Amino acid sequence: MPAAKTGGRLQCYLAEYDRLRGEIVERLRIQKEVERSQVLLIAALVAAASLIWDKQVYIVLLFGSALFLIVGTAFFEQDINIAILASYLHRQLRPSIVAELAGEEKQNEVLVLNWERFRHDEFLRTAISSVLTINRTLLTYLPGFATFGTYFYLKYGTSLIPRPWNEIEVMLTIVNFALALFLIILGVKVPRMYHEVAPRQ
Repeated sequence: MPAAKTGGRLQCYLAEYDRLRGEIVERLRIQKEVERSQVLLIAALVAAASLIWDKQVYIVLLFGSALFLIVGTAFFEQDINIAILASYLHRQLRPSIVAELAGEEKQNEVLVLNWERFRHDEFLRTAISSVLTINRTLLTYLPGFATFGTYFYLKYGTSLIPRPWNEIEVMLTIVNFALALFLIILGVKVPRMYHEVAPRQ
């Protein structure tokens, strides 16, 4: 095969690799923005707590919990895309680059673009990674779950909210349960996706 053709193909692979790594960095930046929006929502709800209490507009808690859960879903959406990008880079694009550099028969001897394997072996398999994953997952869940739980406590643990359910309460409760279930599924799925990016064969 002509060297110019091989070199051109390698440059295309490397350009795609660089572009997709850039997309991962951008999605990590978006995650930071999502985290900041979660903090802002918490601050807004705390600031409005006295008004909610004075005016007894506790339905705001159901709206708030839905917003928290939606923000949590947006966080995991970025995680899923990052894991898919990392999997494509390591499992599909990297072997093509290695083949261009060393030939099919020597792929296992060439250690380039090996970040995902290094990360899997040196970080994802450690106890620190597990603790950080649990911590981040709980922080994603807690605002929505706590707000949702507070509404139920006020409704059934106090006399502040009338026991009969109105249509808005029913609708928002269904929405919250659906979002909470979806968030739990994502919280289980995403760590598995990361571990499957570069497993040892």
